[in-house]
Amino acid sequence: MLTSIIGLSSVILPPAVKLIKDIFGKKPKDAEETLGVLASEKPEFLSAYVDAQAKLMDAKASFMRADINEKVHSWIMDLRASVRPIITYLLVLNIIVSKCFGWEVSLIEANACGIVVGWWFGERLLTKL
Repeated sequence: MLTSIIGLSSVILPPAVKLIKDIFGKKPKDAEETLGVLASEKPEFLSAYVDAQAKLMDAKASFMRADINEKVHSWIMDLRASVRPIITYLLVLNIIVSKCFGWEVSLIEANACGIVVGWWFGERLLTKL
């Protein structure tokens, strides 16, 4: 029962908290927004703003290019992509096999499975929002 509550809450709570923050919370100004306002109000800062934006985009692109430029082997990229689903499936399979054979499932195992499944599906749900 506790596992179900934890799993369900870990799937439902992150989007609900995000929705409440979006509706009621004021977003703090981040550095990028502050620079944008400053550049629009004081034109002498516009060149510095554009340079900062270019450096930020270049940093993001170089980080993402690490796998694309084949600096790592394809099996490493595949392994990175499969670790979390495999762990999730193994934990769920452990609970199912234990229940089928009548073995006792400890509370820690059940809660760990609920948390991992909620984390996996909850994070995937957040990426679709």
